[in-house]
Amino acid sequence: METTSQTDNHHNMPNPQAKTTTAQRLPPTRIRFLKTFFFIIFCLQPGQLVLSANLNVPDFPSSIFGGRNLPRGQKNHHHHYYYSHNRLKNTLVNITKSLSLGHNNRLHMPAATYTEMNSNRGKSGSSTIEASSFDNHRSQELDSRDNMDTPLVFQGDPFTQPIGLDPPPTIFSARTHPLRPGNGNCGNPIPTNKFYTNILLDSRTGPVFTSPYSLWWTGPQGQPYHGVAVSYTESSQWVYGPNPLAATARYVYSPNGIASIILGATQFDDGNYTFSTSDPTDFAIHASLTEETTGNLGKMTLPLVQGMGMVTALYSDLTPRISSGVGFTQVKELTSPRPDLMKYELTLCNGKKWWLYIRITSTGRTTVTAAGVTVNLEDVYTVTATPTNAGVGFMIQVVPALDDAEIALDQTAGQYVTGAYLTGSISDNGRSGTYMIKYDVLGASNEGEPMVLAAPHHVAGLAEETRVKVTSFKLESVALGSLTGYASTQLEMVETLPNDIGFLPYSEAQSGSRTGCGLTPEVRDLLLHTVRKELDQDMLMQTNLESMYFSGKVMDKFAQIVFVAKYILQDDELARMGLTNLKAAFSVFAENQQQSALVYDLTWRGLVSKAGMGHGDPMVDFGSAYYNDHHFHYGYFIHAAAVIGKLDRDLGSGTWVDDNKEFVNSLVRDVANPSGADKYFPMWRAFDWYAGHSWAKGLFVSYDGKDEESSSEDVHFAYSMKLWGCVTGDGALEARGNLMLAVMRRSLNTYMLYTSDNPVVPRKLLPNKTSGILFENKVDHTTYFGANPEYIQGIHMIPVTSVSSYIRGARFVAEEWDQKLQAVVDSLQDGWRGILMMNRALSNPAESLAFFQAEAFDTRWLDPGMSRSWALAYAASMV
Repeated sequence: METTSQTDNHHNMPNPQAKTTTAQRLPPTRIRFLKTFFFIIFCLQPGQLVLSANLNVPDFPSSIFGGRNLPRGQKNHHHHYYYSHNRLKNTLVNITKSLSLGHNNRLHMPAATYTEMNSNRGKSGSSTIEASSFDNHRSQELDSRDNMDTPLVFQGDPFTQPIGLDPPPTIFSARTHPLRPGNGNCGNPIPTNKFYTNILLDSRTGPVFTSPYSLWWTGPQGQPYHGVAVSYTESSQWVYGPNPLAATARYVYSPNGIASIILGATQFDDGNYTFSTSDPTDFAIHASLTEETTGNLGKMTLPLVQGMGMVTALYSDLTPRISSGVGFTQVKELTSPRPDLMKYELTLCNGKKWWLYIRITSTGRTTVTAAGVTVNLEDVYTVTATPTNAGVGFMIQVVPALDDAEIALDQTAGQYVTGAYLTGSISDNGRSGTYMIKYDVLGASNEGEPMVLAAPHHVAGLAEETRVKVTSFKLESVALGSLTGYASTQLEMVETLPNDIGFLPYSEAQSGSRTGCGLTPEVRDLLLHTVRKELDQDMLMQTNLESMYFSGKVMDKFAQIVFVAKYILQDDELARMGLTNLKAAFSVFAENQQQSALVYDLTWRGLVSKAGMGHGDPMVDFGSAYYNDHHFHYGYFIHAAAVIGKLDRDLGSGTWVDDNKEFVNSLVRDVANPSGADKYFPMWRAFDWYAGHSWAKGLFVSYDGKDEESSSEDVHFAYSMKLWGCVTGDGALEARGNLMLAVMRRSLNTYMLYTSDNPVVPRKLLPNKTSGILFENKVDHTTYFGANPEYIQGIHMIPVTSVSSYIRGARFVAEEWDQKLQAVVDSLQDGWRGILMMNRALSNPAESLAFFQAEAFDTRWLDPGMSRSWALAYAASMV
């Protein structure tokens, strides 16, 4: 990964510390914990309070805690993430301090902190939505259900209902981000993990990947031609390595920087212009070059939209110049498809051909026809389109010339997409879901519709209304395979939703939830013994770490253990004890009192780790402060919260969800806000509804685009959303989680998880079985923390949960085991062994159960985010 580190010169504002008073009431769970704690202290004789070096706290292997999303060449300092027994014991005194903080204690900030943001509320089309209206509806839905494993029956569009509209809780102090967007703050939340982030950062010359096109600003200085470059490569141009002649390749990428076409203007020659962006959304952004000559407001704007079939540039009061870094050998005028369009064929020096469509438009001063422009090849690198009259506008479109698609392209030329938005519907009692990418369109074409591109996972689920609009136009993409052109203003896909998957272990092969078919008396006794032993560990110390990611993993581990105690073993007393400690551990984060507290970023708008906001290292906690991996980090907390909420309803007061909903919903909003009415978080920060999965990379320049190396943690976030929606009674949230899971089942098994007959991925990659790191412009079978096979394959497994078999089919798991894992698993002596063997339950549960049941089982084989309790219960349930 090529990353540009950002210098952090921001001076942190002091973090006001909340103060407790003697009058402040502690919640009952904390009172019980304090009574037990002090009873133990005072009953011990002097000298008895000894912290043993053999505390039942598992070591955290450095192989598990390797850095992720680290820049290439940066050292992976495992010691930053290795928590020894002594380190954990030394935090004991901090536990007593945290227990003294009241449940309702918050980090308060002046009311003026959110004044500017509050002024924007109610200005969107959804301003009439009130939080109380949908909260009341959700609580009524929840109260009417006896079993939280029963899916809510949501019907309608799940994307119209916001999660919340209020400012973030005041436990999150507000700060400006040390990294500013290229255009400054536009006043609205700015997407951070989208295909266009490169042009918001650093020199702003990094590429934008609309797939299959890459586009970039050529830069203000030292360039022979000023404008926006366009590149498209065919699969014959892709680079395989490390040995390009080998039958199997570790990586493949499309060469960067082939400026086949450069869209510019003669007025930009002296560099007297500005580059700017506007209208950033979850599907599009507009890039503009504006002339700064006195008295002239000439401007060129390119709408950069996912799925656009042609690249379109709109000119006002400029003389278009089309250049090429490759060079032209010929410019030939072709028959025009309609009276108001001119068509040319541009032949490049590498033999590739592009078609150029030109329409003369009106700027309000002069109206002319297509005949009012002269197109000339000035030299081998330059074509100009000079209007007969001054003060006119141009619409210019370029597209790779494909003879067998010429009719389709001619019929759709002249019309173009300017943006897109998402709608959907849930029907059939929550079992069927439709999502539609609807395009905003301008211009006119013979077909009456523009050319848009659908990826293979779209095509597999297309609704008939879109399917019939297919054309012969096809382009190739490294990340998305062969893209098919449709003459359409929308892509509509239909999915069958996994609404029958709940909290209990689930087997896709056996089509249902499993409650312990393999739980023999012998296994049950071992499971009971293991649960007791693992719940005897100190949750507070293990969960409050310096990293939100690792803290979340451990928190979720303990939630699953308590779940096993209640719902697999049906031991309410044991589960209650575990739930009390689990709530205490979670409250540290719900009150934002953890080691790496979260702050609200006023610049980009989101919840980020305070640790990376002020000391100059953007990679602290895997770049959380710069929006890396938020769905990985927060998904663990949201899942743990869903489990606690279910347990509390069955064993506790039943109020925990309401008491903690504001905090948990803030995490969900940060990653997956569905509504433009929410002015505090961008829409869909991580999940890309066009690509069909999330992108993990945040505010870092990357010349291969965004990337993701853990498909399974992506899945875990969507699964956590689904379950949190279930326990809170938010049917729309649960439905969105279900729809995301269904979409990822298609996309991940197309682009990241490879069965031997995968028809989309280049054949040289199929023996790898997983993508490793999937970029927008590259597939690299490795990880950011090492190239061991258990790392590369295992990072796509964790965590193994009830939804895993839905995504990772038994056939794929068996092939991966036979071809990649069987030969290495017995040599592993750390947590990766446990991960691989738990994943084995998806294809051979008996072998998995035997491993975790074995008398010689070694706790070194447990990843810090997994427990032997959940592994035993899961494998036994799948037998």
